[in-house]
Amino acid sequence: MVLVRVPAIGQTVRTWEDAAGDVQVRRTDAGADGLVDTNLHPPADLLSYQVGAWAPSDARADLFQGVWWDAGLFMRLDLVFAGLVNPPGTMGEDELFDPFRYGASPVFGYVEIDVDADINTGGELAFPELRYQGNAGRWGGLPSGKRLARRVALDATAFDGELSTPPHVECSGEEFHLAFNGRAWEDIRIKRGNANPFFQRGEGWILTGRVFHRAHGFEAFSYACCCEGGQGRYLPRVQVQFDHDASTDRTTVSLVYPLTNEGAAAMAGDSEVEPFDGDACNQNSLGEAVDDLIFSTRNAPSWWRSDPDFPIIAGWEFKTVEEAMTPAAWEVTALTATSYLERSSGDPWYVWTDIAPNPLPRDVDGNGVVNEADKDAIAQYIIKHDGDPEYDGDGRVNERVTVIDFGPNFSVYDVNYDGRVETSDATPCSGRETVSGSCRRGKLKVKVTRGVPGATLTLRLDGNASTDCPTTLNSRGRGKAKFNDVAPGEHLVALLECERQAQARCD
Repeated sequence: MVLVRVPAIGQTVRTWEDAAGDVQVRRTDAGADGLVDTNLHPPADLLSYQVGAWAPSDARADLFQGVWWDAGLFMRLDLVFAGLVNPPGTMGEDELFDPFRYGASPVFGYVEIDVDADINTGGELAFPELRYQGNAGRWGGLPSGKRLARRVALDATAFDGELSTPPHVECSGEEFHLAFNGRAWEDIRIKRGNANPFFQRGEGWILTGRVFHRAHGFEAFSYACCCEGGQGRYLPRVQVQFDHDASTDRTTVSLVYPLTNEGAAAMAGDSEVEPFDGDACNQNSLGEAVDDLIFSTRNAPSWWRSDPDFPIIAGWEFKTVEEAMTPAAWEVTALTATSYLERSSGDPWYVWTDIAPNPLPRDVDGNGVVNEADKDAIAQYIIKHDGDPEYDGDGRVNERVTVIDFGPNFSVYDVNYDGRVETSDATPCSGRETVSGSCRRGKLKVKVTRGVPGATLTLRLDGNASTDCPTTLNSRGRGKAKFNDVAPGEHLVALLECERQAQARCD
């Protein structure tokens, strides 16, 4: 669900809500059987995230103290997690494998930001399998809406390195991303807490590092120069705050970054504002990074323009910096992860655990509902590929398609992520559903439990089709409905799709 919240005049903040308790382990190693201990290392459970323009009270002293303000010189992104969530340790290439360095529940992953709300400008060419569009299908459905659903990988064949081939998973519209990718932090400042190396309850830390990246898909076509990573890269040094509120038992992870070089000057205490120069190692800002995209496309040589990957940046030729300066209009997706307990050379880094916006399980066409069309699509997939050696790892016609190279590969039709597409993936029923009802003053309240998360089911009263009431089960497989003006006496409530029913009496 997406909300636009306006706390006060001039303070527009865009907020996305994510269901509590919806963490699901999605391994990516060969065989999908790598060591993970979610009891010892509970994965981060994302509850919400928000973005807006921000005005620090004193940008040089503390970026994170201030107010939301549309005229602010900074952007702020907040991610809110249930419980205590720790800063990520190290586990990338050329880094010590120490993912739990700062505590038992580190958050890894990527938050992608589309600053012009245009899915055709920006993205990831080299590693789309590490982004939202490359992994949403692992949750057994597609995100609703044309913007995302048509760009999501249905399986690993989408990662063909070709921008021009559907579903164009490389082209997400992302201009920037927050990368919790296992690189070492450059500095840690403890605002609140003790001096031990673990982030604990009630503490607040500010960490500094190059974790806010302009999209890597732009790099081959950019004049940005002379800072970290070589020509084309824009990797500024930024501050990220981890703050645990003991009273609510929630951890807020925040990024504050200058929208303009005026903000960068205020943060550094500089008396002069530097002009845009595409260099992230002096005064730098989101506006400067966007200005470089525009300059680069307007001055692109012919060999850039003839490159098959140039379309990922081409649209910026006709845009302006101002189009990117309204954070409350940005599109944001989040994909978070935990770590394996051990890692060998060549093994994947991440175990994906949460995603937002959430795909609806079994909604394999991305229209926002689970219906017969989705059931038929899964059934047709089985009929088409059962026994096909290019798709079916068991090589037998047995009403089951075993995902080849499961872990690195997946299928959106494998709803329960067990490595097999079978008839149970097509049904919205778990076989364990319970139905109960209670009635008071003519209002019959019905509860469904132990169902399939995300399934949309139909409740019917006394066999009368005109009473049919749909209910969509939450992340815990629970749903409810209410029938009004129910006459006194015994009544029968049926859960049609799952062939479950219950008696209820109204007095």
